[in-house]
Amino acid sequence: ENYFNFITKAADIVSQSTGLFGLFAFGSSRTSISTLSTTNYSSIDSSIANIPTQFDIDTEYGNVVAASVTNAISEFSSITGRQKYHIIFSAGFPLFSDFGSSTRLNNYDNPCTNAPSSKQQNIQTFVVLYGEEGKDFVKGSYSCLVEDPDTDIIIVDPTDADASLAIISELLCKSDGFDVKITEVNPVGQTGGYQAYIEGINRGMEASIRACFSGGCSGYITVPTGEYFVAYDSTSNGNIPISSHSITGLGSSNGNTGWVATLEINGYSSPIDTVTYGGSGSSGVSDWQIVNPLKTYELRGVGYNNQYGANWRQSCDTGSPGTAPVSACTTTANSCLQTDIDCTINGATASPKCGLPNSDYCACDIDGVFMSDYDSCIKMPLPTNCRGYIVNDPSFSDEFLVLEWDRAEWDGDIEYAVSYLSVSGTSIEFTGEMSSIVIKGYAPYTSTNAQDYADLKVNYIAPVSGSQYSATADITCPVITQTPTKSPTAEPTANPIMDPTGGPTPAPSHDEPGVYIDHDDICNVARCDCFEENRNCCTPFGSNLPSTGSCEQQIKYIEILSSNTEDYQEEIAFRLYPDSYTAETIVYYQLTAYGQFNYTDIANETTLATISPRDNITNTLKIFVDPIGSKNVYYGNTTIVDGDSFATLTLDINANDLMCDEDNCEIALFDECVEQTLLFKLNTIKCDVDDGKGCIIMYPSTIWISVFRSKTFCQTIFPPNTSGSELPSYLWWVIIALIVFAIIMGCLIYRFWTKQKQTVKEIGDVEDDLINEVNIIEQGIAKDLDRGDIMFNNLATGVPNYTRAMDPAGNILHERQGREENQFAHVDAEVFQVRQHFGPQPTDNSIHTRTQQPTVQQQQPQAPMNSGFAYTQYPYPTPTQNNRGSKSKSNSNSQ
Repeated sequence: ENYFNFITKAADIVSQSTGLFGLFAFGSSRTSISTLSTTNYSSIDSSIANIPTQFDIDTEYGNVVAASVTNAISEFSSITGRQKYHIIFSAGFPLFSDFGSSTRLNNYDNPCTNAPSSKQQNIQTFVVLYGEEGKDFVKGSYSCLVEDPDTDIIIVDPTDADASLAIISELLCKSDGFDVKITEVNPVGQTGGYQAYIEGINRGMEASIRACFSGGCSGYITVPTGEYFVAYDSTSNGNIPISSHSITGLGSSNGNTGWVATLEINGYSSPIDTVTYGGSGSSGVSDWQIVNPLKTYELRGVGYNNQYGANWRQSCDTGSPGTAPVSACTTTANSCLQTDIDCTINGATASPKCGLPNSDYCACDIDGVFMSDYDSCIKMPLPTNCRGYIVNDPSFSDEFLVLEWDRAEWDGDIEYAVSYLSVSGTSIEFTGEMSSIVIKGYAPYTSTNAQDYADLKVNYIAPVSGSQYSATADITCPVITQTPTKSPTAEPTANPIMDPTGGPTPAPSHDEPGVYIDHDDICNVARCDCFEENRNCCTPFGSNLPSTGSCEQQIKYIEILSSNTEDYQEEIAFRLYPDSYTAETIVYYQLTAYGQFNYTDIANETTLATISPRDNITNTLKIFVDPIGSKNVYYGNTTIVDGDSFATLTLDINANDLMCDEDNCEIALFDECVEQTLLFKLNTIKCDVDDGKGCIIMYPSTIWISVFRSKTFCQTIFPPNTSGSELPSYLWWVIIALIVFAIIMGCLIYRFWTKQKQTVKEIGDVEDDLINEVNIIEQGIAKDLDRGDIMFNNLATGVPNYTRAMDPAGNILHERQGREENQFAHVDAEVFQVRQHFGPQPTDNSIHTRTQQPTVQQQQPQAPMNSGFAYTQYPYPTPTQNNRGSKSKSNSNSQ
């Protein structure tokens, strides 16, 4: 009755006042109560209320969820222009109906077969589970049906069912009914392809939408319900992406592998949908591929989770802007042979490159990591975080092992294969796309078989080639809920005591108990800064802060002294809360080895938050800690006995195996022994209280454990010459500083030398120019007199080319004087200092490019009185005579 009352309330919340509504039952009968039709609140309520009168609920042994998915696909097949919601209510595991009254939990039904088809038709599925996870159901049985298991599966506590109604309303009704989604991205425009664009679909109310890259946003465009739209960068290369709803103005992206795309609604400050290349879902593992040139990033199905990198393929062609993605690309012969196609772009190997006979896909090597995709090789997504529960079948009091895991971040076809330890050895079962399994006849889970208790493999069928590719997930499946004890740990008294020994306590019942890690050298008081705070302090970690102090990650330091080299033990306590509470409680924990670190790596909370386990853990320190030993992860439990307030985890430590002598040391340096530590992390996973109450994990639930040798211990291992041969650490800083100083001084000296060298060269060039100019001046205007002829001189009256004997002055000009002048006239004359050249011109420009020239005392040859040759001397300016046209006194000699 409570279950159906809750469904009625939920239906009222998510249904519109008028709209299309259908109701389907998927028990053994699998009956459509109301087909998809126009209805109102009253008919919805009455249809749900009549379900118990239509069926004998006690004989509905099946829970055939797969039939519900098939029915939804059929009902929505003709619906267009509307948002399509499929809401599944269930209160148990998916079960076949063919076993009737003998149905057990391991007669599970796989609901996932048609889940990819449902998502490709843009049917948005949500699952509401009524009951307790790990007891009545597990989310892994339903995670394949929804787009995001973290948000689209709602667990309803039957004791406070109405509290979940607000969550359902927020999830399905959304903000003002707006629901937009990115379905294709072309981050870079390419000649031969399309301009850069973002494609989206409006799944909700008609809205004014724009798209953005990091370089800017497009304009807004109004898009009706159920239709696609495209925003593009018209300034980029390529063809215009044609769509019935398109808008320009999109800014540039951050390249082919660095883009972030968003969709925004007009009037809202935050994006409605964001896709970041290289991002991931809750697994934290990125499975994005790099697309080849002339390809876009295209979502494989409109209902697929666009946060999962593997759900994005490279487009079938150069892109499909404005249209829904196809479920399978049409292949083209020899497409793999194109020069733009690189089958190894994502790190895979392909030999030969293309598959035969049509060369229409990449023939990726089967290596357990990559698989073939459309003209590409992509990394296979793997599941994460497996866990197990022991579940009782209420009908038969049978016990079953339920294993569930976080599904691979992939919405296409997939098959899981689980191998596990059973009573008969190792067994293997296939679950299809369902990420859970119910097992009968399982082997008991112990700390010794924890690492090998279950293994998980995934199988993919590659498109086009049809080849099967397999990969194994590197995870363990700890069983965190153990089988309840068959009888109480203490026998009841033979005869009850008729009279109590004392009055009852004022408040005999306690609130829900809890467990926290307690140790004197972690905090000064119990629960650290949460001392005397309520049980929810710092839970979840970082929230519900205490009134004073903060929620910090705690570190337990275990220093091994030289006296504790072998079989040294250290205890860590798990303590019950409140202090006065007593009941048998089982505490489940996880111990993880992180590897070998320097102290500086774990110096504070900030650095601890960035630390992750080493991929290949080494232990050169030769410190061995049990119970984890050589494993990377150890799962265990300890029991707080009824009447006690705590139980302990005992760490057995052996540090006696490290040897070092003068000729051989197992580690390189004494400093490594002193300054390095082994790091572990202890997490409290779960606690179970025997009195039927719940149990919560309280702060501190996680601590770091640092195990190291003391300095004195290291000195006993290293001989004096091995430990003392190392320079003190501060001297290294001095040496480094001197080296840096020497480099700087060398640079300065080299710079000074090159500058001096350049200056000397420039001075030499100037001197060469001056010498050249002096030579030219000294040669004068008659430098060719010794060659038999001279150039014509306007100041002379002789006739060129007249052959006669050379006179003593070296000139061969014809004497044309009419009378002899044998006296010199001394005349003072004012001469403008204007340079005039007569005779041959110098070939370089050095004289003309100088603003100052040295004075040259030139002795001109004197002609005999009867030569008929006359000249006037124009002295060159001195270095102080820079202004042309200035006057100076000079002697002018004329003959």
